Amino acid sequence: MCKKGGFLLAMVLLCGLVFILGEVVVLAQGGSAVEWWVVSGGGGPSTGAGVALNDTLGQPIIGASSGGNVTLGSGYWYGLGYAISTYVITPTAGAGGVITPGVPQMVSYGGSITFTIAANANYHIADVGVDGVSQGALTSYTFNNVTADHTITAVFALDTYTLTIATAGNGAGVVTPTVGAHPYLHGAVVTLMAAANAGSTFVGWSGGISESASQVMITMTANTYVTATFDLMSICTPISGLGLTFAPPAPLVGQIVWFTGTVSAGTLPITYTWNWGDLTGFREGNLSGLSIVATHTFPLTVTRQTYTVTLTVANACPSSAQMQQPVMVTPRELYLPLVLR
Repeated sequence: MCKKGGFLLAMVLLCGLVFILGEVVVLAQGGSAVEWWVVSGGGGPSTGAGVALNDTLGQPIIGASSGGNVTLGSGYWYGLGYAISTYVITPTAGAGGVITPGVPQMVSYGGSITFTIAANANYHIADVGVDGVSQGALTSYTFNNVTADHTITAVFALDTYTLTIATAGNGAGVVTPTVGAHPYLHGAVVTLMAAANAGSTFVGWSGGISESASQVMITMTANTYVTATFDLMSICTPISGLGLTFAPPAPLVGQIVWFTGTVSAGTLPITYTWNWGDLTGFREGNLSGLSIVATHTFPLTVTRQTYTVTLTVANACPSSAQMQQPVMVTPRELYLPLVLR
């Protein structure tokens, strides 16, 4: 290999280089590789595509190999030697993703380079810009035939999901957010609220969340569908119009007495509780009628007795009513024959 500077003509000829009027003449046999130094402009080794031979005479250059070696065809050439220029491609990635390579790259004149763009989890590519001009949401970009410095930028955005809200049931109510589809960014926390209209009751949330509370929170990590269910409220009618009768109206000791309790209104089922006034009583619950019939035989006695019978009626509203009736029980009379008197 020839050394830089201070050539003797004989040495230069041995190296395959001849100076003619400040130019470099390259002599080589066909297919030979010449490794040379840049002579014009102060010297220095060639790199990359290496060396350009200007104003060629004879055969053209077949190709350039790495390290600055030039393969020549048969004949001879002369020209000024110079190193190929290099340019810088500068990548910039915003939050939420990467560009690869991620640092400035040196590219030789006429060269090419490809950058790949990838978003992080829960992000997507929003836009790629080259030298300040939008190229769209690309996943890669190639610079071809580079002859100047360039920039490439990537912008990323959080993924967006849709929250769809619906209502169901035979009742009615209001939900917040309203019924329909609503967009939210990944990770957004949404407060769901449900309020039943008059005469209705809120049953609960179903779908993407299962809760009975009217106000809940949901974190958006995917498209989500939720339903608020409202049902008509059961209207409970209080007990009213309680009545109590019995027969016979003047019962005798040991006689069965028939009691009838009635109500004019009240949501079923109804519970009837009897107190006979003789330290006995009973309760009949969950009955599906507005009246009841009960019987009772009062204790044996030799004197006339009055018992206060109490009927208490109740339902689940809650409501209740109570009525009392005095019942006089008369002893039976025994009549002896006249002859025995």
